Amino acid sequence: MKSFGRPRKRSIRGKPSRYYYVPVYDRTTRKSSWKSTGCTSVQAAREWVRSKEVEQALGGRPSDRPVAVVDAITAWIESKQGAVSPKRLEDLERARRLWSPRFGGSDLGEVRPDHLRSYLKDRSSGRVTGRPISPNSVNSELRDLRAFFNFCVQEGWVSDSPAVAVKPFSAVVRRTVRYLSREQEADLLAACRGQYTVRASRGERGWEQSYAPPEHLHLMVLIALRCGFRKRTILLLRWSHIDFKGKLWRIPAEIMKTRSDYQQPIPASVTEALLERRPTAGIKGRVFEGVSEDSSVRRAFASAAKRAGLEGMTFHDCRRAYLNRLRELGVSIETAMALTGHKSLQTVLKHYREVPIQDAKDATDLLG
Repeated sequence: MKSFGRPRKRSIRGKPSRYYYVPVYDRTTRKSSWKSTGCTSVQAAREWVRSKEVEQALGGRPSDRPVAVVDAITAWIESKQGAVSPKRLEDLERARRLWSPRFGGSDLGEVRPDHLRSYLKDRSSGRVTGRPISPNSVNSELRDLRAFFNFCVQEGWVSDSPAVAVKPFSAVVRRTVRYLSREQEADLLAACRGQYTVRASRGERGWEQSYAPPEHLHLMVLIALRCGFRKRTILLLRWSHIDFKGKLWRIPAEIMKTRSDYQQPIPASVTEALLERRPTAGIKGRVFEGVSEDSSVRRAFASAAKRAGLEGMTFHDCRRAYLNRLRELGVSIETAMALTGHKSLQTVLKHYREVPIQDAKDATDLLG
């Protein structure tokens, strides 16, 4: 049994959503969620809520009319409009192009777990696109398939999801949580600022060329290492979010993943770097104005990490390194969660609380 709230527009990436959303509370699972109505007017959104309430009162059973997979995929992607980033929408459109030839001629009720397993194996071997993909990529697509069929279950088109019975592919490389020593942090920051030389050759002819990282990369990594912010939050920072007089972050909930306001002190090293970058006029804009391509930041950081001897490190590992640095300094878990903005203790303990190698050595020495 579900209860529906009042339709309203949500703030997504700092902008009001195009469609009206409805808060939905499932009394069976005791979980709350937001559901897009796909309506741009409040009157239409209210009609949508009434139709759902009537459908639920009549039993809420899946419709007897079969729904084609192609139509369901289209409805799923339309429900994401305004709720996800443009890049995510591109990924969903690519999934539509891959799924439609395979399942497009079927109804949702005809799709079985074996069909999904066979498709994912073909994706892994390269039979679908002509290029093999890694187990990580296969499992990422499996997550999309699960999200799609869960949407179909919520709409009442099928009674259960066939993707639930499909297990993730094995041999997935799981990245270890990063713990950086102070020397490694210094090397990484130096690699984000200093010039580097690339050597290349063709036949007997060789040459060298000097490059420099993007000028914004050093400050972004410094903020990530000293404040533990996520990459998206850093990219959306504005000068109005910084209280230089009180040396405080005053970040609104719109750009925080936890959707709650963030107000914490700014480390002195970050304050100095921000003052160097702050323009003399027009300080109401973004701190990293013009830096909007997430992929460009990812590539630049991966190159700098490789030069620092940290190949394979991701930008989000800086957040993990920050939390583990707080642990090393003896900061309480409550204070650490306040500084990182975490709301779940379980998340912190599961993903970020890595034991430094020196602590393990000290424990081994105590055992003799």
